[in-house]
Amino acid sequence: MLVVSLAMVAGYVFFVQLGKTPEAANEPPWLYNVSLDNMTRIAITDHGEEAVFYMGEKNRWHIGEPDGIPVGIDRWEGIALLLSGPKSRRLLDEQPTNLAPYGLDSPITTIDLELKGDQTIGILLGLTTPDGESTYAKVKGFDEVFTIFGGWTDIITGLVTDVPYPEWYYNIATSNITRIELLTKETGVALDNDASGWRFDSESKRQVDEPQLLVYLQQPLQALVEYAPFDLAPYGLDMPSIRLFFQTEKVDDEGLTVISHTRFLIGNPTEDGTKYYAQTQRGTVTFPDIFSVNADWVDGIQSLADNPPYLNGDAPGN
Repeated sequence: MLVVSLAMVAGYVFFVQLGKTPEAANEPPWLYNVSLDNMTRIAITDHGEEAVFYMGEKNRWHIGEPDGIPVGIDRWEGIALLLSGPKSRRLLDEQPTNLAPYGLDSPITTIDLELKGDQTIGILLGLTTPDGESTYAKVKGFDEVFTIFGGWTDIITGLVTDVPYPEWYYNIATSNITRIELLTKETGVALDNDASGWRFDSESKRQVDEPQLLVYLQQPLQALVEYAPFDLAPYGLDMPSIRLFFQTEKVDDEGLTVISHTRFLIGNPTEDGTKYYAQTQRGTVTFPDIFSVNADWVDGIQSLADNPPYLNGDAPGN
């Protein structure tokens, strides 16, 4: 009867025991298993790139640091549960003499889970199995080599290649933007991107100074201000001072062109004048969280309407 040893660290069980009953002996062992509530930090390194997540205030996970940008619930939902422990497909080798055939001598992916009580679990992920269905894996400090479902590996490493930013986060690739509309309390401007480049959507159809336009569209500094406030008036978002609309087009994995609409609403400046309050709409949905953007970025957006970046400075009528 095969028994996988119990590994106890400060009361946390990392492996489960097999062989207690005939039924249990037929079940694949866990690679590791920890309580969801005990995780405080997750660091994932894949092909040399790293993503780090911290448990922050209000029991929300944050990106990069405890008070960083919160993760997007639509992407993160279920991720922490997956990271609390995957079941293996098979205990492959209890005492391997050579980890190289599994790619575990120099792991492709490492996952470090920090737990309450200053405990850490390290998970090593190596090569894909010959059938392409599984990944070789082991836990730091233990000899056993397991195979785990390759889909689990893909989801976890996807947090590095595609960081799960919140729905309101301004993270738009300028190359995907096909239309911009900007409306302030005083004026408005619209621009289209076609085969000939950026042009103003007006009778003149004047060309846009694209390098200058891209300066305006650079990603702002963003920080969470408040989760879903009841009253928007203190932030000036009941009557936004600027509405910035983007239409983007992107080809998906199936070769279909996906058109998306995003609108950023800008409200009042903060008391120190260094930031503005903002909110995001995608399609017809307004995401309730309030965040801040740096004032320099807002000033640049405002100047896009006040002093449009005509190519060579040629305004209509010149």
